[in-house]
Amino acid sequence: MIAAWIYAGLCVVTATFQVALYLGAPWGRWTQGGRYPTVLPPRNRTLAIATALFMLALGASVLGAADGGTPVPGWIATVLTGAVFLGHVVSPSRFERALWSPVSAVMLGAALWVMLA
Repeated sequence: MIAAWIYAGLCVVTATFQVALYLGAPWGRWTQGGRYPTVLPPRNRTLAIATALFMLALGASVLGAADGGTPVPGWIATVLTGAVFLGHVVSPSRFERALWSPVSAVMLGAALWVMLA
């Protein structure tokens, strides 16, 4: 199902962004509430790599549900994606809101499409 691949693809894009943050990309204003406008401090870089792994797990869960696997992980991923979307919408960083709110909205729509199909 195309919606599952859209969701998974955006998970990979997000994970790649997070890995870049971990490696020192100066994009702090686009994540974690924009608290660190350039390179994230070491502790927050660890959070970025954990987020990358989390995103890949979410993508795998929705792909698995679309492929006829148990729907429970897909629903968990969908609910967590909804929470991520809300977090981006209320982020104090206008950069984060501008970039990640639309991305996570598309992800939420795609996940719901898969899970309700």
